[in-house]
Amino acid sequence: MDKTSTQPQIKRLLRDRLLAMPLGQAIALHGPIGCGKRALAKKLLSFDVTTCHQRNSTPDAVKRIRLHPLMLTELGVRTPEAFLQLLDRGGFPEGIWRQTPSDGLPPYLQSLFSALLTSHRNWQQLDSPERLWQAVSMRVGQTLSIRALAQALDVSDRVVKGWVDGLEAHHGLFRLPPLQSPINEVAFRALKKDQKHYPYDWSQARSPNTKLETLVANHLLQWVESSMDLDGRALALHYFRDCDQREVDFVVLDQGSPVLLINVDPVIEQPNRALVYLKKKFPGAQAWQLALEGPMDAVLMQDIHIAHPLAFLQRLG
Repeated sequence: MDKTSTQPQIKRLLRDRLLAMPLGQAIALHGPIGCGKRALAKKLLSFDVTTCHQRNSTPDAVKRIRLHPLMLTELGVRTPEAFLQLLDRGGFPEGIWRQTPSDGLPPYLQSLFSALLTSHRNWQQLDSPERLWQAVSMRVGQTLSIRALAQALDVSDRVVKGWVDGLEAHHGLFRLPPLQSPINEVAFRALKKDQKHYPYDWSQARSPNTKLETLVANHLLQWVESSMDLDGRALALHYFRDCDQREVDFVVLDQGSPVLLINVDPVIEQPNRALVYLKKKFPGAQAWQLALEGPMDAVLMQDIHIAHPLAFLQRLG
């Protein structure tokens, strides 16, 4: 990812999976602007391929494939140093191989806002896309309060909700729902509505720890959605928060049951109490606590795997 490195063939691993499908298959590539949909489509000339940066329904006869930013396995990231560089640059090709830092919104976000401003009437009330994006980015990893965002931007709740819904519909960000109770007869005092949000470009988060959390969120989303689209697995990505303010950043469900519990922490001095609590609720799930100071060879403490995020994401594949 430095100045002398060469760009890999974008989405080569996904391309190989798709080329193994029956010829003539109709494929719809969905995903953010700038993540490689058109480059991939050019490699699938034997198929009926359409590309779209909006979330919309796909006919049963069409195979929906959701694309994501470039993941560390696609880029061959194997060292903590390379991981830190990826953390700073994000997973969009234009950011990974940029020669100098960019000011303002990156080009793919400029294209996204341009599309929204020209195609949706309520977006014409937006005087500064940069101001909206800054307000959203400052709240990454938090429960997204439409009212608080509206107050910060001095507009109505209805207008802000339309803006946020538009950003999600056009793959500017994604939201995670809270884990609901009960699950498999396991009860807890869960929050019911508040959603957390993350941009697809983790470099847009405002602090090193929120960048790390957003990078992990994107890798988990890619794994979950690709497993659903390519293998038909019934996975889902949530977060956990209860009425006692215990919170675990990510929970992966397989057929409705938690199989992965993941928390991202600035430092690791001891196992995270909320993660220990949730692990006791779901002993069959793997629990991971990730921090940049964590070991590359995961260490087990109180049934919690302690590790550097690179070690976990390499296992995730």
